Formats: sequence, C-alpha cells, structure tokens
Amino acid sequence: MLNVTWNQPTFKSLIEAVAPISEEIKMTFNAEGVEIRVVDYAHVCFIKAIIYPDSFAKYEVTDQVVIATEVEKLKSILKLAKKNPINMSWGLDESKGGLLHFEVGEVVKDVGLLQADLVKAPNEPNLILPIKVKFDKEHYKTGVDAVSDVGSIAKIGFDGQNAYMNCQGSTDKVSITFNKGATTISNTDDTADTNFSVDYLSRILKGVGDSLTLEMGQSLPLRVSSESEGCSMVWMVAPRIDN
Repeated sequence: MLNVTWNQPTFKSLIEAVAPISEEIKMTFNAEGVEIRVVDYAHVCFIKAIIYPDSFAKYEVTDQVVIATEVEKLKSILKLAKKNPINMSWGLDESKGGLLHFEVGEVVKDVGLLQADLVKAPNEPNLILPIKVKFDKEHYKTGVDAVSDVGSIAKIGFDGQNAYMNCQGSTDKVSITFNKGATTISNTDDTADTNFSVDYLSRILKGVGDSLTLEMGQSLPLRVSSESEGCSMVWMVAPRIDN
C-alpha cells in the first residue's frame, strides 16, 4: 500500500531531473523514503534520486512498493498540479485495477503502470573519483552555454587548482575556469582532462539545484551531485572515448 502527498516543488524537481535522461521511471518506496534509479537508452548517463519522508506533505507506505511508469504521464500530472500538492496512491482501492491514482486539486486521474522488472534501474557505479569541486549552478550553466555554441564534445578537467571546461570546434574554441566561488573539497596530485558529450552535460543542467559538486579523475566518468527541493540527486556520465 502506498499513499503519499508530494509537495509540488519536490515533484517538479524530480521530473525535471529525470525527464531529460529517461522516458521511463522506476520508484522504490519504503519506510526510509523513495529511491529512483534510471539510465538513458545509450547507457551514457545514470541518475539516482533519493527523497526522504520529511520532504512529503504525507508519507504512508506498507513494506516496499515498486512503481514504474512513463515520465510523460507524470509530466501531465505536474502540468495539472500548478502549485497544488499532489496526492499519489496505489493499492488502496482494488477497483482501480492496479493503476496509480492521483488527486490534484479538483482533478482525479488514474495512470497505467509499466512492468517494473522490465524497467532498467541499475546500481550506481562504485567508483573512487579523486577530485571533488563544488560551485554554483550559474557557473556550470555559463560553461555549458559556452561550449554548446562551439562543439558537441567538451573537456572537463582539473589543473591542480581549479576545475575547468573547454571545447574546440571546427573554427572556434572556448575555455571556462570554475574559480569564482568554487571550493575544492578534495583532490590528489592528479590532474584530469576528460571528454564528455555536451548534450549530456546540458541535460544534467535541467535538474540541478542552486549548487553542484563535480567529482572526476583522468579518463573516468563524471559524477555530479546536487540537491533541489528535498531531492538528493547524483548523475554519472560516461566519458567520450574516441578511437
């Protein structure tokens, strides 16, 4: 049995983070909260989101409930919600035939589910990334905007003091150093300079909160973590390897 009431900003933050990555979403509810793990169809970007019970207006769950559905269906609920709380329940009424039940203001809507075991929800890759840098979302956005105008592949790296992003296209090149307001949390003597898809760096931007943490290493995936409206999120982006 599941009966929760989402605060609209929390629901919105989750959808904004997941929608650019996957068309499907798998949510695992238990007494500790809800965990979402999805990967894009090309297996380039993984995202995990955790939302604890105190981020909900109401949170009631019996045992463990796994829900899988299409992200577009949740986006339609978000559009209906405007600023209203979103009540979501499953298993309370057998006449619903296993549908996911929503009540938003004066709107009542039942949503079909996917077969949960067919929706990919891999574990977060267990990697030690030696360099960790935290800075504001606006600086990351500036970097993504700058490289998006130049090419499809960007280097993200660390020169021993600052994280940076650069890109070289057919005629132009651009470089951004993340030193304004940035904090290097941990690093070794290593430097890093790894290629990533600009498209996926842009997709992540849609879901991050006011600040984010980058973790990296030479020729290793990029881990991006951020919090927004009660959602704790982690993205893992595979490096772009050119033969």
